[in-house]
Amino acid sequence: MATKLIQESTLTNIANAIRVKTGKVDTMTPSEMVTEIGNISGGGTDTQLVAFIEDTITTPFYNEDIVNVGKQGFYGKSFPSLELPNATTSATQSFGGNSIKAYKLPKLATIGSNLFQGSSGLQIADFTAMNVTGGNMLFGCSNCKILIFRKSDGIVALSGTGNISNSGMTGTDARIYVPQSLVAQYQQGTNWATYYANNPNLFQPLEGSPFENPNYDPLAVLAQLAS
Repeated sequence: MATKLIQESTLTNIANAIRVKTGKVDTMTPSEMVTEIGNISGGGTDTQLVAFIEDTITTPFYNEDIVNVGKQGFYGKSFPSLELPNATTSATQSFGGNSIKAYKLPKLATIGSNLFQGSSGLQIADFTAMNVTGGNMLFGCSNCKILIFRKSDGIVALSGTGNISNSGMTGTDARIYVPQSLVAQYQQGTNWATYYANNPNLFQPLEGSPFENPNYDPLAVLAQLAS
């Protein structure tokens, strides 16, 4: 059998695609990748898997099968938006280092550290089940200026001011949309109050906003806001 060379980045892309399908975060050898691929059942066609690995998807990415997103699961991806309606758990930098503009993660409750780190394309992130922001969640996300927290039984805790620092959320044009009944609580909330003091318009009622209906098209809203 002839010996052939393969770029390290190609193996990394394959491993990340496997992690997205299986939810595992382990380091894998090439032989282990073969085994993991063989154990994958359902969840898309070979064409879709190849498109994901080669990053040739140009339309919004929607997947109901993904429940656990592994470490750097979407690293380097460039499709315009991502919606994972059943994902509940993320790992370190699960959505970091890519150019995806908008996220809908309604069931994501377990938040890995550095969740979006280095995702310069990120502009909107929409959550429902999140209770506590992850460490350095938006580090390096300079274009992220819109967060949506739909949780209605209490505010999402900001465990440290650094979780959304070094991002677009520090500017006076940043907005966080929350249930109207919780706006005042966010304004006075631990660590949130620091950002509110610098931006009195930071917290906005979800009701009556372009994001009130969870079925909104994030790309259409971004286009509208830019016009």
